[in-house]
Amino acid sequence: MKLTVVSSLASGADQIVARVVCGLVKDPERRNRYVEAVLPFAPEVYEQTFATEADLVAFRAFLKLDCGQHNTHPEPTVLFPDRLDPRDPTSFVTPAQAYGAAGRYVVDASELVVAIWDPARTPNPGGTEDTVRYAIDRGRVVLWLNPSGLWAGAFLLRRADQADAGGESPRAGRGNLAPAGMRAEPVPSRAKDLSGNFHRLAAYNRDGALDHVEFATEWQAQSKTLREVARACGLPEPVTRTMAAALLPHIVRADHLSIRYRALRGFSAKVWPTTSAIVVSLMAFQIIFFPSLYWLAAIELVVLMLGYLSYRVSIFDAWHEKWLHDRRLAEGLRGAMFVALVRSEDDAFERDRLASAAGPVATVRDPLPFYNPASEWFVSTVKRVLAKERRHFAALLPLDDVRIRGAVVEFVKRAWILDQADYHGRKAESRRVAIRRTQRLQLSIVGALVVIAGLHAVGVGHGHESAASLTRIDLWIGFATVALPAWAAAVHVMSSLDDHKRLAERSTLMASLLRGLADRLEGVGGVSELHDAVTEAERILDLVSAEWAESLMDRRPEFTG
Repeated sequence: MKLTVVSSLASGADQIVARVVCGLVKDPERRNRYVEAVLPFAPEVYEQTFATEADLVAFRAFLKLDCGQHNTHPEPTVLFPDRLDPRDPTSFVTPAQAYGAAGRYVVDASELVVAIWDPARTPNPGGTEDTVRYAIDRGRVVLWLNPSGLWAGAFLLRRADQADAGGESPRAGRGNLAPAGMRAEPVPSRAKDLSGNFHRLAAYNRDGALDHVEFATEWQAQSKTLREVARACGLPEPVTRTMAAALLPHIVRADHLSIRYRALRGFSAKVWPTTSAIVVSLMAFQIIFFPSLYWLAAIELVVLMLGYLSYRVSIFDAWHEKWLHDRRLAEGLRGAMFVALVRSEDDAFERDRLASAAGPVATVRDPLPFYNPASEWFVSTVKRVLAKERRHFAALLPLDDVRIRGAVVEFVKRAWILDQADYHGRKAESRRVAIRRTQRLQLSIVGALVVIAGLHAVGVGHGHESAASLTRIDLWIGFATVALPAWAAAVHVMSSLDDHKRLAERSTLMASLLRGLADRLEGVGGVSELHDAVTEAERILDLVSAEWAESLMDRRPEFTG
């Protein structure tokens, strides 16, 4: 874990924050891991905007630190290297549009935004105010320092509509009002409250559920499969080697944790209904057959406490949430790995360039704005890392070459799209099998109840009150009358939590949709068509993954009493 400053390194606040963070690093040789420069124009053009020699010298010094770990990206991120709108080479991108795009890039790449800003100053298009409002709209943690009121300290900025019931935005200090449309709050004292995503990322990285032996075995197996498919498709070996060594481990790790928490969540979804049914059965058995042996109730209490304890552990360790989080993360990273074959780091932020003319805070609408998964920030961050990895093999993938482009298309289709289609096909069938099994079990319980009710109606077992209790049919009929409905309820609760029917339909539709995407890839002609097809596949899979996680978020195993 490390703290990285993502900044345009402009005069003033940008350089102050970068200087403070770098000052926290004891070893100067490691400071290159703590700065990521985002420039609106090429460095030689950007340098002309500095008013003093001191600021220019500082800018150049910070720029030299932007080399990434092991010098992975020696060149800074430049959004508009030629200051031209890619849609129209004859049109000129204004400085305000370029600065606005750089500010949005910084926000999208950051978990926590530090804003040193005086709201009383006249705002500039694409300036700090636009960036701050964009950050708040994107749900980022925004720490605000007012240069005109430093004595008031730092505050957390939120939207004004998040104010308390009174409706008033609190003062950020004596006479220092929060900016219009915003709410200023005290900075949280706990790191978890200040940066929830960073806290979750730290927990993910140190997750004790990871079995390192199984992880290594699965990584080797998937690496072998990836290499075999890539070789069959004609993908250059160095490309496959980079994917297997640098990209695949992230996916395998998230997959491994997702499977582990899925099993734990499945256990928690079954243990409480099952123990409840066992307790009811034991209670009925004791009351009907051994009414004088009250101490048998201790067994019921032990079973009940064990079931409740397992339920509390599942809630405390968030098995359900971790399962959904890690599955969503694995799918996001999987898509990013294949997209890295056709989309460079700069392409990942093409929407900022294309949207620059629409205003300083133009952005693509979130198709599920009501759902902001915990992994969104991490996935987007790792996507940028994966895009940077493309530098290691970009020269080996000249997509203008028909043969190379065909190899990429075939690899993406077989190793990603069709592989996912087959996966969803298998899931659909397994869920249909589970549905049939559950239906047979439910019918069996109903049939047993009907038989018992019929036996009771015709008087079977009556008149044997003198026999030993365990041999009396009428008592067994009474026991079954109480116990079977409890087990029927348990089966219903478990099947409702799994939601097999809806998810089977979803997997069937997904398999069909993915095969359609594979057909579309088959007909790809030029580079732009390939880029569009892969981007569309990533968008659809991201959307489906988000919808799936959202639909199951409220199906966490619950204690129903």
